[in-house]
Amino acid sequence: MSRALVTGTVAALRRCGGLPSPRQCSLPPSCSTLSWSASSLGLPQPVALPRRCVSLSALMRKKQQFGDFDLVLPAQVTREDVHALVPKHIERPPYFDSGVVLDPPSKIDIKTKHDIVKMRAAGQLARKALDYAGSLVKPGVTTHEIDAKVREFIFAHNAFPSPLNYMGFPKSICTSVNNIACHGIPDARELLEGDMINIDVTVYLGGFHGDTNRSFPVGQVDATAVKLIQTATQALQLAIAVCGPDRPFSDIGSVVGPSGFAINYRLVGHGIGRHFHEPPNVLHYDNSLPLKMTPGMVFTIEPIIHEGKSKTTTLEDGWTVCSLDGGRAVAAEHTIAITDTAYEILTDLPTEASPSS
Repeated sequence: MSRALVTGTVAALRRCGGLPSPRQCSLPPSCSTLSWSASSLGLPQPVALPRRCVSLSALMRKKQQFGDFDLVLPAQVTREDVHALVPKHIERPPYFDSGVVLDPPSKIDIKTKHDIVKMRAAGQLARKALDYAGSLVKPGVTTHEIDAKVREFIFAHNAFPSPLNYMGFPKSICTSVNNIACHGIPDARELLEGDMINIDVTVYLGGFHGDTNRSFPVGQVDATAVKLIQTATQALQLAIAVCGPDRPFSDIGSVVGPSGFAINYRLVGHGIGRHFHEPPNVLHYDNSLPLKMTPGMVFTIEPIIHEGKSKTTTLEDGWTVCSLDGGRAVAAEHTIAITDTAYEILTDLPTEASPSS
């Protein structure tokens, strides 16, 4: 689940070696603006409010340049009592009861080897839940149905779905279809043949979060959709390959680079651990920030790739980020730990050994 930068954040990162200054913002920090002082923020507006703040006619005109697919303007979200959903024996993150997120550390939290063991368990469970979610993707299924089944899968493994009531988010996973770039809220819309969907899963297990996402085709998709998904996967692989101790974070942005599609500049990866979102931010585009990776750092890499321009807007629900030109967007994400000699992909499964560890 990505973060997003606001104007001036890059300068702030440069001044303090990769860490942002606290900022006041009007929307949840994980979707539209950056803040390390989250407890000062209000919760998102109820999702029952209108979810469209962009012109449908303008989007339809712009979307025509990208081909024949369904332009998604999210459907009604089924409201649920989130507190009634969670079995009593499941460990809940500190923000769950109130929806208010505690301030994360102001400095990068270096994990111990024991912490990494716990984060590996959380990451591998997140990956299993994502694989399960992907198996449910087919025409006629609603994202609400996928959300409910994945939530029960996570509970069955004695873990908690991290997005649930995080800053008031009403569901357990994010489902972003076609022109929705990220943080789509599962709803009543049925998936259609030819759609693309990104599913973002984060679990809380043993006091730590594990975060991963992937984009899936719905039935048969066009050639551009196939290339978009391949490009996002390749960008993630290239970014992971340059990770290791003493490597600058700017190397990630250097290798993601041009691909015939646009990279999203607003949405970035993030540190992760005891907090869902921690320092540092991980930029997926060319930059000269000096911060270097050190053993014990754990963070996500999650480039978002657009078939059109990368400009986005956030809908009135305070979460759903959609492209302004109606073009489709895809993403891919892993949680990475820096080791003494290289890196480990914590959201890989044991049968998929990391290329370096």
